[in-house]
Amino acid sequence: MQNTAASANLRFLVEVAFASRENFHEIPPALLLVSALLLASPLAAQDANEGPSTLDGSRLSMDALQGKVVLLDFWATWCGPCREALPHIRDIARKFQGEPLVILSVSLDSDEQKWKDFVAKNQMTWPQYRDGGFNGSIAKMFFVSAIPHTFTLDADGVLQDEHIGDASIEGKLKKLIGQLAIRSHNQPPG
Repeated sequence: MQNTAASANLRFLVEVAFASRENFHEIPPALLLVSALLLASPLAAQDANEGPSTLDGSRLSMDALQGKVVLLDFWATWCGPCREALPHIRDIARKFQGEPLVILSVSLDSDEQKWKDFVAKNQMTWPQYRDGGFNGSIAKMFFVSAIPHTFTLDADGVLQDEHIGDASIEGKLKKLIGQLAIRSHNQPPG
């Protein structure tokens, strides 16, 4: 669906809101993530609820992220520490499979074929997106200047954790998913 006016309005609002680093921390992280994903794609040709295509061709959407813990992982094939962190991220993807967790790895690689080959060779089965470098729209929205860099958002879209390097994030993910399970169990049937 073409919606160029809505796309232009969204782009304007996001650019104004994120014009300075000070404003960045006042914006709900879920809005930041979804806005960055939406701005990364050719919006004029997409529904306002859909974001860019991942490597496997699926679309990221606000609906897919709503009510889930989100781990946003910035990395690149040329980054030694990122390659060292890969087994840890892969283990998290396996351990939390079937849980309300979305892992999105955002590559800063400029060489698309090298990135695709690396993802396939290393069995990176969770959603993958290539942003093209530190000047990519998502990396710029999150002020990523070093990698590996992860952001963890709870099910309400609140930033719970941010790490540069291969810091242990598994404990935080277990806690957030556990809190979500308790909250879901305590809600009356709808």
